[in-house]
Amino acid sequence: MSETETNELLPQRIFPTLRSTDWAATQAFYAKAGFDVIFEWRDAPDFPVYAGLLGHGVAFHVSEHDGDCQPGGSVAIYVDDVDATHATLAGLGLNPPAPEDMPWGDRMFTVEDPDGNSVSFFTPNPDES
Repeated sequence: MSETETNELLPQRIFPTLRSTDWAATQAFYAKAGFDVIFEWRDAPDFPVYAGLLGHGVAFHVSEHDGDCQPGGSVAIYVDDVDATHATLAGLGLNPPAPEDMPWGDRMFTVEDPDGNSVSFFTPNPDES
């Protein structure tokens, strides 16, 4: 699926970019976390990669280019059922920490990719509504 086709399926109009220093490790991590690569671009075979990922109803980009962003970024992904998402990722061998009820009303957990980027999955806590 191309990014254009993905854009037509998703309501989102912003695509955050996270930094990767090792595309192979990053790609393996996100595949295990339930994301598919929707595009991968290099200016030449030995150049850094710029890629798009799609999973859990959202898309974002990953870049090996130094000037795009630095490691240690963060994205938060709204999911319908954070406990089910946690169980899915645990079943895929990702070993995420248990979801927690946060004081601001969300139930969430966070995993880190190989470059220290945080990916949080959250659902509003029905007990807080």
